[in-house]
Amino acid sequence: MQPAAPELVAGLCPADAEVEIYNEKENDVPLDRHWDLVFFSYLHPFYEHTKVLSTMFRRAGMTTVAGGRHASLYVQDCLEHFDSVVVGDPEPNVPQLVEDFQQGRLRKVYREPLTDPAQIRPYRYDLVDMRSNRFRGPCIEASRGCPFTCNFCVLTGHEKYRYRPVPQVVEDIRTRMRFNRHFFGAVDDTFLFYDNHLGGSPKYLRQLCEALIPLKKTWGCSLTMNVLEDPETIRLLGRAGCRYIYTGLESLSPESLGSLNKHQNHLARLGEMI
Repeated sequence: MQPAAPELVAGLCPADAEVEIYNEKENDVPLDRHWDLVFFSYLHPFYEHTKVLSTMFRRAGMTTVAGGRHASLYVQDCLEHFDSVVVGDPEPNVPQLVEDFQQGRLRKVYREPLTDPAQIRPYRYDLVDMRSNRFRGPCIEASRGCPFTCNFCVLTGHEKYRYRPVPQVVEDIRTRMRFNRHFFGAVDDTFLFYDNHLGGSPKYLRQLCEALIPLKKTWGCSLTMNVLEDPETIRLLGRAGCRYIYTGLESLSPESLGSLNKHQNHLARLGEMI
């Protein structure tokens, strides 16, 4: 799983915009190029590195924008190193930011809320470069956020759980997703859900799985352990094509889990679940 924010933001840009994507896990960002507008999305530990890149680009006359969870939490600090900051979801903010930039009236902060999950746009799958990472599979979002409040998580207190209409998700997979055609067909029907927690609503997860069965795809996702307690849900996930599950054990100590506010992990059933 590689960062998918660039492909998401690209899908929110005007159709006539020339867009280039650089994922530093796979390729270095060229320092001898000039772009009109540069969007940065980064993990917290890489903020210092990103500040350096933004400073270099700004000195060369480029306009830079910070977005993502870190930028949303530390707006004032980011404004010292970027021309603008997007707070929260990109869908209601990026199109307005680009329009303002084109009109020469760029604002410092864009923070319009995402009122309807149906606004989440498809990724620009045509921009995913699978030549530089032959193991990479396409990703998709069905939901955002998480209903739990683990105290170590960057989502807690900042992003409620919401999900897209199931037909919209299925349509993106069926008609827009571009698959990895390497390895002689071994992974050319494989994708990943980018959701922090695909099972935040068990009812929604079941509806999604039922809709995925006819597609006959192979996929993986992140789920919390309480979802895995239900054998029927596990069987449904299997019929729908799920073959990879990422879940958090965190600790085998009830006291430690309690201190993390992670009450959805029921250790008594751990062996049975695995």
